[in-house]
Amino acid sequence: MDEVTPDLCPDCNRPTGGKTARGVCINCYHRHWRHGTHVTLPTPGRRKPPPRTEKPCSACGIVKPLAEFISAGERRDGKGSHCLECRKVRYYTTPRDLNASAPQTSGGVQECATCGAAKPEEDFAWSVHVATRRKTCKACVSERVKSRRERDPDRFRDQALRSKYGISLRDFEAMLATQGGACAICGSPASSRGKSFAVDHCHATGRVRGILCGKCNSAIGLFGDDADRLEKAVTYLRAG
Repeated sequence: MDEVTPDLCPDCNRPTGGKTARGVCINCYHRHWRHGTHVTLPTPGRRKPPPRTEKPCSACGIVKPLAEFISAGERRDGKGSHCLECRKVRYYTTPRDLNASAPQTSGGVQECATCGAAKPEEDFAWSVHVATRRKTCKACVSERVKSRRERDPDRFRDQALRSKYGISLRDFEAMLATQGGACAICGSPASSRGKSFAVDHCHATGRVRGILCGKCNSAIGLFGDDADRLEKAVTYLRAG
């Protein structure tokens, strides 16, 4: 086969006249198009840009190596738009953490939204969630909580148990019933000084372990929930 020159169509071996489409002359391209064979013609390849080794972060604007971005297969470069530091601040830092370091204002005067009295800012609790003083003074908040407790003590207790331990008042009463209505350790039917039983839980996992009287619950807490220290204390007492 004769060698095809760049000015000749590789399909019909005729002069292209400088007009080509997908590597063939215009006439051959139209013929392929009519017969549906144009898809078999080679597609001129585009020159690929060199691979990127760094990119700017869309949050801080600093150009950083691609290794400092998380993988994102849906993107052209395979990396996310936020660097690891900015991503940590945006997705893993809560408003409470961001506002906890905010300077607390003091020395001014603020009006309570409940009683309407003008009081020093120190009489209003500082909210780390919004980094500002609360609108209601501490005295009004205390009276509101006391009123709720007196109006419906069972509901107040239920909300407190759900918020702190993740159990309801019914769960609390059921656990106490399985323990015979007494402390799970000493077996006393009531806690000291007439106080209600305490909910014992693991501080590492938050799992509720049982219902204890105030003395037993305080004793476990003073030992740091350390079983080895408690065993050593038992051995020490028995040896004495």
